[in-house]
Amino acid sequence: MITCFEAWTSMIDPTNGIEDIYFLYRSVNEITEYGGIQTKTNGTKWFVRCDYIHDDVLMLASKKAYNAFLKLLNRNFGREGMGVIATYESE
Repeated sequence: MITCFEAWTSMIDPTNGIEDIYFLYRSVNEITEYGGIQTKTNGTKWFVRCDYIHDDVLMLASKKAYNAFLKLLNRNFGREGMGVIATYESE
């Protein structure tokens, strides 16, 4: 189990461009399975698993961490002034 956002997202395959990040964002935001990424919650923590990152499950240990992770995805992977979803839809 890992709690470092940056370390976990660095394991996502960059050759797929924004697609994997979009799948990740949708999975976490909707707390569901999307594109090989599964997000589950126990009500106070969120657990994110990616089919090809077999060893590490990302744990978002609080609602604050959950919101910070979504913000990080938008900031680091969205085009300037756009979030992840808008960036994906513009490609």
